[in-house]
Amino acid sequence: MNLLAKLTLIYAGVLVSAVGSSLVAILVYLRQIRAVLGETRHALVEVRDDTAPLGGHLEGVHAATVEVAAGLDMARASLAHVDEGLGALTGGPGAGATAR
Repeated sequence: MNLLAKLTLIYAGVLVSAVGSSLVAILVYLRQIRAVLGETRHALVEVRDDTAPLGGHLEGVHAATVEVAAGLDMARASLAHVDEGLGALTGGPGAGATAR
């Protein structure tokens, strides 16, 4: 066998072993990633199960917040009406006219 054929076979052997070792390393990393993703999935399922009861509590909080917001809106409208009345009595804009 001549020198070029021997060098070609050696190069092919080195190339095949390099590609093979790269594929083995990729396989190892993929298995590690699969394990981490499995743990992440398990943790997310636990979080979902632990936070499921919050829906009912948050609905009550939301309803109470809507009621408070409506009351505050009515109070704001009343204060604006009082401000206009006081402005008419004093002949100038009310004290709260710039706060809007």
